[in-house]
This record gives sequence, structure tokens and C-alpha cells, in this order.
Amino acid sequence: MGFGLRQDGIQPVRLKGRPAGTILFAIRHLLQCLADSFLPRHCLSCGTAMSATSAIDLCPACTREALLCGPDVCSRCGAPSDSPDTCICHDPAFETVDMARSAFAWTGPPRSMVLALKYSRKWELARPMATVMAAVWAASGGGLPDLVTSVPAIPRRFLARGYNQAALLASAFSAISDFPADNFVLIRQGPPQSTRGLGANERRRLAAGSFHVRNGRDVRGRRILLVDDVLTTGATVSDCARALKSAGARRVDVLTFARSVHLP
Repeated sequence: MGFGLRQDGIQPVRLKGRPAGTILFAIRHLLQCLADSFLPRHCLSCGTAMSATSAIDLCPACTREALLCGPDVCSRCGAPSDSPDTCICHDPAFETVDMARSAFAWTGPPRSMVLALKYSRKWELARPMATVMAAVWAASGGGLPDLVTSVPAIPRRFLARGYNQAALLASAFSAISDFPADNFVLIRQGPPQSTRGLGANERRRLAAGSFHVRNGRDVRGRRILLVDDVLTTGATVSDCARALKSAGARRVDVLTFARSVHLP
């Protein structure tokens, strides 16, 4: 994007060709390590002080509260069997997605983790979150993607935050799984407003035609794994999949950390 900013997720903000950005990132990482050595971390959900060695900043009690989506899920959209009304397989807007999987229900501690990564600059959460996503993908039998990419952020939101949380997850997932990643495959255009809190019909309307494959990116005949933080109505990932398949992609699967469900 403009101003030398990148959405590749390798670093939250990187200035192209400027080593100072790398140095600042290294200093920040060193300071964080020193802080972890002397100050306890706190659970993202309940605030309980924990050991600095905790992998995902959740205490044991909150870990037990996290609701896994699998393994008994819809074979196509990944909706948990105990939330069948969340299935979106029969929604015409989902026809462009071949398969979707998510690690957790969008509630409790996993919801807190997504919000911390997205709004509170808790970039260190991307790797443990992606580790869980990699395990879910391996268990899904989804196969080996030719390329991992992410849902691009709304430009205005990216400029305000300085990073794209979906790209952070995709890059971490790629590093863990050893699948190639390219977070510059898709570009986002159209209305800049967020879809947060909107209903399914309004989300579909805003997402329609917003995504395009970037010039020079060849996805013909390739199997693409599209990564995002949360699957809600499927409108955004469906429009991404439509753009990828229009450019010749053979298959588009979706992997998210959480998904919206209807809890009893």
C-alpha cells in the first residue's frame, strides 16, 4: 500500500527498504522479553496473573471455557454440529468457497484473543493462534494448499492500525506449516466502511465486488487457502473466493481462528 506500508504480516509495520524499521522491531521484541522476565503476564479474559511461559495468555480456567468447533462439524462450512442453524452451506453467497474450518466459537476467551490482536496490538498472539489453526487444518483433511493468503484490511483501517491481523495470522500459519504465503494476492476496493455488527444481507451487499486479484499475481490452477480472524456470515471470504476463482484459482478453502455460532 501507499506510504511504504506493507500488509504482509511478517512485521506489524514495515517501511520498505529502511533498516531502521527492522531495528525498532528488534528493540521492541527485546524490551518485551525483558518485561516478561520480571513481570507476570495476565490472562486476556479474566486478568489472572500467569507464568510468562504461557503460550496463549489464557489461564487454565479460561482455557477450559474456550469452545472448540470440532471435530464434529459440517464437512463443508465447518459449522459445529451443536449449532446447525449456523451452517451457511446453502447460502448462495457461499458457493464460491470449497471448504471452511475454524478453531473456536466466537465467544469467551477466543473472542478476547481476536479483539486483543485486532485492536490492542497484541501481535505476539498471532503465532499461538496460528498454531491452533494449523492443528485444526491438519485434522480437517483439507490437503496441501499451493498458496496461503489473507483477507486484506479496509485501507482506512489498515492505515489507522498500521497492520492487518489476518495477514499476521497467515504469515504465522505459513511459518508453522511451511506452506508458501503471499499476503499481496488480493486488494480491497469499494466502500471503506467496516461490516462489524451488520446483518448478513448488509454484509453481502458491502462485500460484493470489493476484492480483486492484484495485477501480476498468477493464481491460475492453484489451490488457495484464505486466512482470516473470524468467519461470520461468510460474505467477505466468499467475495474473496469469487475474485480468486475468476482469476483462475482451482480451489479456495478458508481457515479462521473463530466463527460465529448460535449458542444454546
